[in-house]
Amino acid sequence: MNHSYATYPGVQNVLSATYTLTAGITPSVVQMEIIPQTQQIAAVGDVVFVHGTTTLTIPGCRADQASMVRGSNGTLVSFSLMDRRWKWKFGEIYGHYNQRDADGLIITATEKTPQQLATLCLQAMGEAADVASIPNNARPEAEWVAENPAEALANILEPFGLIIVLQIDSTVAIRQQGVGAALPENANLVEQQISSNPPEVPATIRVLGAPNRYQARL
Repeated sequence: MNHSYATYPGVQNVLSATYTLTAGITPSVVQMEIIPQTQQIAAVGDVVFVHGTTTLTIPGCRADQASMVRGSNGTLVSFSLMDRRWKWKFGEIYGHYNQRDADGLIITATEKTPQQLATLCLQAMGEAADVASIPNNARPEAEWVAENPAEALANILEPFGLIIVLQIDSTVAIRQQGVGAALPENANLVEQQISSNPPEVPATIRVLGAPNRYQARL
């Protein structure tokens, strides 16, 4: 029988631990149930899951919050940590790219492709990823003044249906949403749920323009 357990620096007794990895710039959460202790827990460290001969390490997690719960099993502590995307909430990026002149044409000195803009954001985040999947035809204007680089990157990717992903091996990738392999058949599946939330269709669509100003010289 395989023995399973989880560890985190400073935690002495972990009774249970779960981690659900989601895509996007928001950090996923490791949830632990631990025995109350007086020893100090590390603010930042690696969470390690072990199942038999398989080991999964989630590096750079940050302790988030804890609460004490008293129940039939005694007094326990519910302890949560954020994966390393907690760092993405910090940092700044500056620049004004793909500026337009009075005729609506791009000022050449400010021109950047979407791939170049994404690379600037990744560098500001301290990350590296392959940006080749980003279409390079558009020239979106980007005006960044102390902008959060992760949010700026998400805004670049969204119009293309792309999303940034922290992969299970802790590398970063840019993926197309809604594309991928189906989940495998799992004989050990305990529960499965399928839900649908179709978008609301508006009754009418109208286009409202700003007032026009005309000037004549006589």
